[in-house]
Amino acid sequence: MKTKHAVVLGAISGLVIGLVMFWVALSLRDHEGSVLMTPYQMLNAPVLWMLVRLHGLFYDWQSFAGLSQVLVGFLIYWGLVGILAGLGLRVFSNRKHQIRAA
Repeated sequence: MKTKHAVVLGAISGLVIGLVMFWVALSLRDHEGSVLMTPYQMLNAPVLWMLVRLHGLFYDWQSFAGLSQVLVGFLIYWGLVGILAGLGLRVFSNRKHQIRAA
């Protein structure tokens, strides 16, 4: 894999993970007492914190507008995480090649 494409691959992977996390959120909302709820909330704490701060606890999350905002929040958050991971991989692999060349 070329390091040029690491950032794009990271962004695409982040968007796919964001879609999966949104799907998991939809499936977990009916199972409030699930064992998976705590790890899920810890994994997505930054985006959930941001969404709650933006709209408060009394926002209607069950409406189409609320669900679409949650989807956009997950896509932005996980896309950013993927981009940062791709950038880190690119920087790390470039340094590795520079050390071998020296």
